[in-house]
Amino acid sequence: MRWILLAVFVFLAGCSSGDALPSDQGASSQQKLNPFPDAAEVRLFVESGEYRNQEAVFTNPDGQSMTKEQRKVLENAISVKRIEPDQAFAACFIPHHFFRYYDAVGKQLGEISVCFCCAGVRIDSSDRSAKFEIDEDHYLAADYAGLETLVKSMGEPTDIECE
Repeated sequence: MRWILLAVFVFLAGCSSGDALPSDQGASSQQKLNPFPDAAEVRLFVESGEYRNQEAVFTNPDGQSMTKEQRKVLENAISVKRIEPDQAFAACFIPHHFFRYYDAVGKQLGEISVCFCCAGVRIDSSDRSAKFEIDEDHYLAADYAGLETLVKSMGEPTDIECE
């Protein structure tokens, strides 16, 4: 059973080429990370649950700019953890919350996608600017209660399409 779960995880992790483990992970079972240290701005985008022309509609099309303190809360809530032998993962990942990182000229460097419904998180980097790597013995984790508090403090819901 362990090998089946591991195979499923490796397959799902392989679908997201941006996920990665910090190079100084060592023997630690958990590592906090800052995936885009060169980003000048982070904005929160939240899907409204509505669609136009089969595309998701965001509550704020331009996103909501985050303060340095909010960014710190976000990045402290994301970590890399070692997979335990009996660990299982949700089969779904349909995120509705996106923390998008931008450089000083407004180019998107990548994003952290969060699904509060299935407790899933993923980091994507279109130009490989993310500063971490992940291996098959680890997974990306989050403090979902902390992220929920952060998102709600910004006036956004977290229970979008969680039926």
